[in-house]
Amino acid sequence: MFSRETWAEVSLDNIKENYQFIKNELKNTQIVPVVKANAYGHGDFEVASIFDKNPDVPFLCVASLDEAISLSSKGIEKDILIFSYVNPKFVLENNNSQFIFTIPSLDWYLEVSGKARFHLEINTGMNRMGVKDKTEINQIIEKSVGDIEGIYTHFISSEYEKRTLEQLNRFEKILKDIKNEFKFVHAGNVS
Repeated sequence: MFSRETWAEVSLDNIKENYQFIKNELKNTQIVPVVKANAYGHGDFEVASIFDKNPDVPFLCVASLDEAISLSSKGIEKDILIFSYVNPKFVLENNNSQFIFTIPSLDWYLEVSGKARFHLEINTGMNRMGVKDKTEINQIIEKSVGDIEGIYTHFISSEYEKRTLEQLNRFEKILKDIKNEFKFVHAGNVS
């Protein structure tokens, strides 16, 4: 067995300080920690624990249902948004009240609407996941039974480059066109 001579030393205090610095810079903005992929190698439970009791943090984000289940089973009580596609069967089987599922299509939403909590991902150009068709977006919202708490998009890049600004403009136009109130409107990318 080979061992490596490198390691990462993670300061949870520094993570708290970084969060507070960003929070202070972005006044009147909620910051939503993303702890997917083992908090990018920093320890998902350890990092999630920092934010679990913080009343300023509305929810945490993970990539998959298994990551949400893992955090919940370890005692994390904060709501958890799951970014990736989850088979409707698993949504119904794992409908923990703290889990928030991403809506990937109208058909998917019709299969599970009213049985869980949701955020609607708008595909503004990342083309990985999310609803792109404006008619389908409007149909999802019209069919909503109050279970869609948020709407979001995912940027190709965290830099303010032309493509990111184009995505932001598309997202803002969709928000304006649908004229619907959501508890959470968010967008992001970390490169």
